[in-house]
Amino acid sequence: MYESVDEVAIAPYLSIKLNDTMTSTNIIDGMTAEIDNIAKIIKTHLNITNQYNLPLTTYESGQGLLGTTSTTTKLQIGIQGDERMRNVYVKYY
Repeated sequence: MYESVDEVAIAPYLSIKLNDTMTSTNIIDGMTAEIDNIAKIIKTHLNITNQYNLPLTTYESGQGLLGTTSTTTKLQIGIQGDERMRNVYVKYY
């Protein structure tokens, strides 16, 4: 049993649910919009850790797209090399 906490770490992955009718533009737009939701979650965690004077860190993050069909898997693989992802990452980080 732990008796103290030194810091709180989260893994704020950037992701949206993929479906077979999506285009790469839908994915880029969806991920860009999701950044604001993730920012709210991080701020909530930060408010909690601040109450206990603990640092908030991330142990990993990035895009967390998951293809569950052959179509969405192809979309997932394709979007990772899409040059528009750079802008998504710049806004996210």
